[in-house]
Amino acid sequence: MDTLPKSGYMRPAQVMAHFQICSSTLWNWVKKGKLPKPVKLSGGASRFDVAELRAWLAKRKEGNK
Repeated sequence: MDTLPKSGYMRPAQVMAHFQICSSTLWNWVKKGKLPKPVKLSGGASRFDVAELRAWLAKRKEGNK
């Protein structure tokens, strides 16, 4: 079941909940290039672009075939 929003941005906490990972795993994946980097907004807020997450998931699924 696809539970990602159709478009927009997700907070790091939402990404962690969606993939059922902890904060350290999220940021390790970003640091190692295993997950798209978030967009930095004003005030130091970070958001993940849903379109980039969907493309990342599609690429991972393609590689597992």
